[in-house]
Amino acid sequence: MEIRVAIAQMNSIVGDYYGNINKIKNNIRQACNDHADIIVFPELCCKWISS
Repeated sequence: MEIRVAIAQMNSIVGDYYGNINKIKNNIRQACNDHADIIVFPELCCKWISS
């Protein structure tokens, strides 16, 4: 059994909720086009608010 893993490399912008969501969606689309089974995102890709 073969598992394809996609690693999403992206720069999130603090407070840019819609921009970050669009980046995530684009990465998901690309991974689906590449027939990935698992997508790995950066730990802080969903940083919606500043500390």
